[in-house]
Amino acid sequence: MVVSSSSLVKEIVRDQDAIFANRDPPISAVVLTYGGDDVAFSNYGPLWKKLRKVFVREMLGGANLEECYGLRKQQVRSSVKEVHKRCSGGEAMDFGEMAFKTTTNAMLSMLWGGVAGDDEGFYGEFRELESEMLVLMGTPNVSDFIPALARFDLQGIEKKSKRLLDKFDEILSSVIEERLRAVEKRGGNGRKDFLQVLLDLNRHGGSDGESYVTTNQVKALLMDILVGGTDTTSTMLEWTMAQLVKHPDAMSKVYKELNEIVGQNDIVEESHLPNLTYLEAVIKETFRIHPALPLLVPRCPSKTCELGGYTIPKGTIVYLNAYALHTDPQLWEDPLEFKPIWKEGVSWPASGGQHVEIRVGYVIAFVRLEVAGGDGAGVGGQVWDCDQEDEPFGPCSYSQAVEFGAVLEHGEKKRVRWMHKFVLFRVFWCLCVV
Repeated sequence: MVVSSSSLVKEIVRDQDAIFANRDPPISAVVLTYGGDDVAFSNYGPLWKKLRKVFVREMLGGANLEECYGLRKQQVRSSVKEVHKRCSGGEAMDFGEMAFKTTTNAMLSMLWGGVAGDDEGFYGEFRELESEMLVLMGTPNVSDFIPALARFDLQGIEKKSKRLLDKFDEILSSVIEERLRAVEKRGGNGRKDFLQVLLDLNRHGGSDGESYVTTNQVKALLMDILVGGTDTTSTMLEWTMAQLVKHPDAMSKVYKELNEIVGQNDIVEESHLPNLTYLEAVIKETFRIHPALPLLVPRCPSKTCELGGYTIPKGTIVYLNAYALHTDPQLWEDPLEFKPIWKEGVSWPASGGQHVEIRVGYVIAFVRLEVAGGDGAGVGGQVWDCDQEDEPFGPCSYSQAVEFGAVLEHGEKKRVRWMHKFVLFRVFWCLCVV
């Protein structure tokens, strides 16, 4: 069942959230998350509550985010300097690749204090693995709809998922083993990052006696954060910058707001973000037109219930059509038009419920950080634009072609030449800082 009505979605994610909180993950997702032993695909219950508690308290807690601010800022500034360097030389650049590097390095820094640096092979391999994973999760599988055929694996999706999991597991296992050796060598001193917190819970449990996590749960949580926090974030960064390139009037307003709130030569800090209201409107409008997950993770009711006057049997697969809601003409005027208008008290329609809120909130926060970027060291005060005449790159083109999978991405990757004279480094920095 696909739900595209805002009133019914509200009833599912708010009024009857406890009933519809269970997941019905595809076979590929079950395999790739160590049997659904994670936050994204586990059913609502003691296990999910425990994993969510660990994730929110240790990864998204105020103290941890504050400690990691320097790491995030360092990665964003490094990317902005790379943009400045390339633009100064008139080079073409792949913004999607750069955004992916930035988000990946920021995430790795927060998770286990490491970055991939200039290892282009790692980025290419990791992004290829992520893309394959999301395609497998988004591919319709006859085994998901006819369980009796699951053992035959007619499309080979389960086999491909297991092979892919082996590659991910090799990466995660090597990181965990390296950390255990390092801890044994230094005696457990130093700042505890998220990986170390998970390993401590794995070995000793929590102070409450209920926070013990298995090795597979440690890996599944790391997988959730790596995949959910890098691919979706970089994709939304790419869509946001594409919209700003297509709408120079919006670009000018963002730049004007940055000058008024931050100043011409100052660096954007996270403390500036609450005052950058038009920038927030731009990002939310991008999320509305280009939702990272057009169909949210499928749910299934834990018992037979009524929804909109219809009886929904227990175990029914329920999809929430986020794209239909975001382009519903009854909710939005000219729904396909990009209109980032900020109004006090106006918010998005109903959220995706408890499973979705923590992930969407993080993606929005990091995108705001990264778009708002600006470096006072001679980089600020410039505007992003395309060279409309210069060859061989030709005029700036914008394509809304997409590739469908678990994440909605550009169907055609374009390399664009950004002119140094017109480059809005500060907008990119703000997106990173968010």
